[in-house]
Amino acid sequence: MIDYHHGALTPMSEAGETISSILLISIIKLAPFNWLPPFLRKRKYLLLPDQILLLATLLFFSFGSNLPLGYFRENSRKFSPRWFILVHASIPFIVVMRITFGFNWYWIPFTLGCAVAGQLLGGRIRRRAQNETQ
Repeated sequence: MIDYHHGALTPMSEAGETISSILLISIIKLAPFNWLPPFLRKRKYLLLPDQILLLATLLFFSFGSNLPLGYFRENSRKFSPRWFILVHASIPFIVVMRITFGFNWYWIPFTLGCAVAGQLLGGRIRRRAQNETQ
């Protein structure tokens, strides 16, 4: 069994531990990561296969939940209470999902980037829809 606490990959001594999980941990600890960009060479960004689907779900939720919020934000007056709520409404849900899935704070820039991209694309869709009706 592998302990995912705070993004660390450390083996836990348990009777049911399989050879494949021990082998995977050995490969992760010994593999040279010189082919990665320097900011990704640290092991905090490396994922196990069962974490990839969780990360994809988290990033898709960050992007997808902000599409309609960006769409509605486009007609709000900038820095009004409605605008502020529409910009920040998804953040608590993204934080809860990130903590529930066991990702540490190193993944915040990726989720924030997806949220901003969703806001911008939602706003762009709204502007195009308004231009087509005029």
